[in-house]
Formats: sequence, structure tokens, C-alpha cells
Amino acid sequence: MERMAATVISQQQKFEQLTERVIRLEIALEIGLARSSPRRLERTK
Repeated sequence: MERMAATVISQQQKFEQLTERVIRLEIALEIGLARSSPRRLERTK
């Protein structure tokens, strides 16, 4: 039972780390898109 509990805790920690990474990637993507959008508009004018 203790092994199972340790496995569950480990999996929860990995899941939380992945969630944090996804959030950081989403933020980086949004920043990158926000920075590139005005440049794209200027090129098309």
C-alpha cells in the first residue's frame, strides 16, 4: 500500500510539473505572437 501511495504522489508531482510547463509555454507563445503581430501588420501595409 505504501508503494502505491508513493507512486500516486510521484505521478501527481509529474503531472503538476507538466501543467506548469504547459502554462509557461502558453505564456511564451502569447508573448511571441503579441510581439510578432504588429510587425506582420507593418509588412502588409
